[in-house]
Amino acid sequence: MARKTGPDKATVDALFTRSEGCCERCGGQGEQIHHRRPRGMGGTRREDTNGLAAIVHLCANCHAYIESNREWAYGHGWLVRQWADPAYQPVRMQGSWIRLSETYTLVDVDWRV
Repeated sequence: MARKTGPDKATVDALFTRSEGCCERCGGQGEQIHHRRPRGMGGTRREDTNGLAAIVHLCANCHAYIESNREWAYGHGWLVRQWADPAYQPVRMQGSWIRLSETYTLVDVDWRV
């Protein structure tokens, strides 16, 4: 029997509450869950990979864009490196840097300094 590698139901429900059913990149209809830290083939055992800071709700077009433009996605926080903690790596949304959890937290413009 294959092990489940995605977020649990409570986390998915919290994600949908945070996103209000919308794509967190463009504001369209949210359709897919995207892991900001790539899980690799066969998934991962790291619990924070499935936490609210590590997943976003996206439409299919935005998900495809992020996966096809990985360096851009890393630079804008839609992807995070394996060694990075998604809770501390903000995402560039609507012209601002935002930390993800159950809610959105605006981050200082110079967070990288």
